[in-house]
Amino acid sequence: MEISELTPGSDEPLASALLSLQHAAYAVEAAAIGDDRIPPLHETLDELRAGPLRWLGAFQDDRVVGAIAWTEDGSTVDIDRLVVDPGLLGR
Repeated sequence: MEISELTPGSDEPLASALLSLQHAAYAVEAAAIGDDRIPPLHETLDELRAGPLRWLGAFQDDRVVGAIAWTEDGSTVDIDRLVVDPGLLGR
């Protein structure tokens, strides 16, 4: 597994893969809590690419299988996204 910084704003194929991963991960969460009103579950590709987030991704066999995104404001870090491929949960 490799961890690297992601730039979905400038890499459309990566952004598409990240969006698919995000939707799959948040669909599992929505099913678990019985509520699909999770904003990233309904985010579009343009919205994901335009967001002011910094991203790190976990790659397995050149495929993004996990990611975390955050914003920073002075001394505060706000974790905005944490997604894992549902097929790899618990590993």
